[in-house]
Amino acid sequence: MPKSINDPNMGHMKTSDFKLVYEFNDDTYLLVDALEKDYIVNHLLNSKCGLKCCLEIGSGSGYVTTFLYKLLNNNHQLMNASYSFLLLCSDINPNAALMTRKTLENNKITPQQVPICCDVVLTDFHSAFKQRMKNKIDLLIFNPPYVPSEQYEMGHNDVRAAYAGGIDGREVIDKFIPMIKDILSRDGVFYFVLIEDNRPQEVMKLLSLEENGGFASKIVLKKWVQGEYLFIVKFFKSC
Repeated sequence: MPKSINDPNMGHMKTSDFKLVYEFNDDTYLLVDALEKDYIVNHLLNSKCGLKCCLEIGSGSGYVTTFLYKLLNNNHQLMNASYSFLLLCSDINPNAALMTRKTLENNKITPQQVPICCDVVLTDFHSAFKQRMKNKIDLLIFNPPYVPSEQYEMGHNDVRAAYAGGIDGREVIDKFIPMIKDILSRDGVFYFVLIEDNRPQEVMKLLSLEENGGFASKIVLKKWVQGEYLFIVKFFKSC
């Protein structure tokens, strides 16, 4: 991935950290590429409502949240925004939540900064603020555990929670699908990382059902990496 002014400084992380926290890799880079090229251009700068609240589920090392903070901060003047943003991220892995905090601090980002307030929460999906933030998330991001895996790797709150997706890599994905309609705001946009084993077209069809929110969708980016296709799929309410 070419260097971007929004790239986080990850110099605080050691090789040993990746035994505890998901290592940022090609899927991470493809996701931030989509945010930079698609979300900013096609949504944020053209939005009448503006962006007020973002949520990344599964923050891992904190790479994506920190990138997004810098991306929003660097585009703040272009957005002509007079209000503050809330940038939340969550992870079920205590080591990941701690590392995300360290990554934010290493990039001189503190929770109470203005205009973008950024914080990390240790929780499963969005459980800790489920009612308070219902239908208030304008930008939702999730790089889920999408790797097909054995059952013994499921149900943990360590690094396995970042990659172990069960049968066809779909178990966590399918659990999350019904939640999305209660998370996104009316004009909200959701970016989902999937691989070919997850059957992206089927996921898109499921989320198009009225019971799951009736979302329109689009494959924003697709890349062949290490023997598999990675997809960044965008979900949104069609006009």
